[in-house]
Amino acid sequence: MYYVYEVLFEKLNAVYVGCTNNLRRRKDQHNENARKSKSEFGKFLNQNNIVLKLQDLKIIADFEDRKKALKAEKNVVLKWNESDRTVLNNNYSEHCTRVGMKGKENPCAKVFVVVNIQKNVAEYVDDLHQYCREHNITYKTMSAIACKKNCLHKNVYICFHLEEWKKYSEYEKQNIINGNAYKAKLKDTLAKAITKRSKTYVVETPSGETEIVTNLDAYAKEKGINAGNLHGSFTTGRKAAGYRVIKRV
Repeated sequence: MYYVYEVLFEKLNAVYVGCTNNLRRRKDQHNENARKSKSEFGKFLNQNNIVLKLQDLKIIADFEDRKKALKAEKNVVLKWNESDRTVLNNNYSEHCTRVGMKGKENPCAKVFVVVNIQKNVAEYVDDLHQYCREHNITYKTMSAIACKKNCLHKNVYICFHLEEWKKYSEYEKQNIINGNAYKAKLKDTLAKAITKRSKTYVVETPSGETEIVTNLDAYAKEKGINAGNLHGSFTTGRKAAGYRVIKRV
């Protein structure tokens, strides 16, 4: 069930209209945004030292269908816009990023660049949802890649926000499109993983010389030192009876 709700602030002559399928979670989200001063509504709550309670979110309509609920929310916001009350929503304005406006019609809509390293092409995409449906790929994964850029989706697709893509040089863009950038990153990640899992160490002796050691426990027993202290020297830098693990190789 999707709920359309209002939060009225009579003394401040303000109102907020929202839509959610979980009122308790949404209340917590609003309070978290207030703590971080995020969004227009969050900043309003923060500036007025308001902490919302569940009963502050007054349900005015409920729907089984999310699209119908969003449409109802929009209509309520537009209705409040005709009053003298301050409407705290930043939705459904001329820069609306929600239902009803997309792509070039909406200056706030996100535009993406999707790279297919198998076909060696980069496409400008103003509706990532639609692109994902057409190519049978997951929107959530693609949008996460656009934020973190740390993997390929299905070993084929990588996604960037347009603003981020513009920061790359033509040489860097070409390396991304032909897959070389990803291959280099994969090689580096693999090398780091191998190093992390390695059980071979470089140990500094009391004389200042170094030795390659494949079994720290056996080495500690042979030298008559505490194995735990020797292992700990790798992270603390403190010597164990004059011995110290410098690095893992």
